[in-house]
Amino acid sequence: MNVDDEREIITSNPRSPNNYHPEYLPTHPMKHTEYHMQSHRQTETMPHRPSPSRGLPPAQADDKVDFALAVPHCPETSQRPQAVDAEESISRPSIARANIAVSTEHPAGSHNRQLSFAKNKEYTVLQQHVLFWDRDMDGAIYPLDTYRGFRDLGFSILFSLLSMFIINVNFSYPTRLALGGYLPDPLFRVYVGGVHKAKHGSDSGTYDHEGRFVPQAFEDMFSKWDADRKGALSFVELWRMIAGNRLVVDPFGWFAAIFEFGSTWLLLQKDGMVSKEDLRRTYDGSIFWHIREQRLRGKGWDKGFGLGNVFDAAVCYATGSKQKWDELSKKSRREVRQRGSEGSLYSL
Repeated sequence: MNVDDEREIITSNPRSPNNYHPEYLPTHPMKHTEYHMQSHRQTETMPHRPSPSRGLPPAQADDKVDFALAVPHCPETSQRPQAVDAEESISRPSIARANIAVSTEHPAGSHNRQLSFAKNKEYTVLQQHVLFWDRDMDGAIYPLDTYRGFRDLGFSILFSLLSMFIINVNFSYPTRLALGGYLPDPLFRVYVGGVHKAKHGSDSGTYDHEGRFVPQAFEDMFSKWDADRKGALSFVELWRMIAGNRLVVDPFGWFAAIFEFGSTWLLLQKDGMVSKEDLRRTYDGSIFWHIREQRLRGKGWDKGFGLGNVFDAAVCYATGSKQKWDELSKKSRREVRQRGSEGSLYSL
């Protein structure tokens, strides 16, 4: 076969751009290069055409950006929109803050009087989150510190013991490794200086790997999961978020996320919702000091939910009985006010 015959076979194939097909590529190096250049030029000028096999919408963009934010073949990109307007209130929200937890409503973060003596600006946001349990500021959280901290927040003896076991057994060794120790701590202390190594998978990404606070990830949490833009997350929405954040082969991360957000809901919910501001203050730990102060003053904490009512709450959600849920919420708040300054609010 001569060169002219070869060219005739190549150009007569109607199946690909420029009438070329990979099966009939010219063997001459210059012809091969010419094929790629022509194919690339034609591909650039070809308009986008949706798949004929599925009635999907085209890629979705936003008037604030000049690129696509969602694509038709991954519905989750449309169902979980990003917070594209965060930059209107927060300067460069994608850059993590080392020592301040900010939001679009509170771009200056929290003013925490209880931690002023501790110079909390010298700690990362994740370290500030756990300093509530390090009352003597020695850099180590003993199991007894964990227990006392949960009791100060109003949790029951059994729940506080369970939390002590989960936290100190699982997070002691990673935080010790971060400080250069290779042998497990026989006292199961959690070290504040290495707490960034206690970050687990399947989380929201609001803390980065060094314990800093990522405003964009926090805003995305509500943009994606707060369905009706009420500025709060319900138990069901929190559960959907946990499920949506799950990573493959990460059972520890799944359990840790359930424990953390479950405890947060029990502590902070009001009318079944955890507000955005309360959740932001949970990340920097300032909400814990506020709850403790309210309880010490005898005012009690007017939010939260007893574990004894969890089954009833599940029934309310399953049956869609809003009236029963409202009655249950009022009953729970009465119990909190009556027993908020003494005893255990969240009893098993």
